[in-house]
Amino acid sequence: MRKSMDRRKFLIALSTVMGSAMSPLASTALKAAETFEATGQLRVLTAQQSKLLERIADIIIPETDTPGAAAVGVHFYIDHMVASWMAKDHAARFIAGLEILEKTHAGFLSISSAQQTVIVQKLDDEMWEGPHADFYREVKELVLVGYYTSEVGASVELAYDPVPGPFHSVTIEEFDRKWST
Repeated sequence: MRKSMDRRKFLIALSTVMGSAMSPLASTALKAAETFEATGQLRVLTAQQSKLLERIADIIIPETDTPGAAAVGVHFYIDHMVASWMAKDHAARFIAGLEILEKTHAGFLSISSAQQTVIVQKLDDEMWEGPHADFYREVKELVLVGYYTSEVGASVELAYDPVPGPFHSVTIEEFDRKWST
């Protein structure tokens, strides 16, 4: 029986990662999303590291009836985060984590899509206690924030409601007292 991440499992994981507590990285990532504009050029990551992140992101949020994480350029968003928003020591740890992941799963980009999915599923299963747990949680968080703050993620994947509910104005004449606090 083949294991694969389905939308339901993904949404449960999303609520675990994003809903339990907003990490400092998530709040920084949300601020970075406001200033990010995909240029298609890498600033810090190597082409190989970018391809690795692109593939992992596409496994985490695959293309269905909506574009996946790779299609919206989440790997460029992650590069932007590493270059612009992470402290130098944090960025160095992140890149070191990528290098360790590349060495641990050498040939990741050359194996079949099914084999890649098995590896990412294993990382996901070990997200809280495995050897790459901290690094993978950070990658997944960046993928989720990058995707759901993109135009596609925010307006196509999620229900976009710029003003939640109607605005009912109240005229001043309706009140007989002035209030202050």
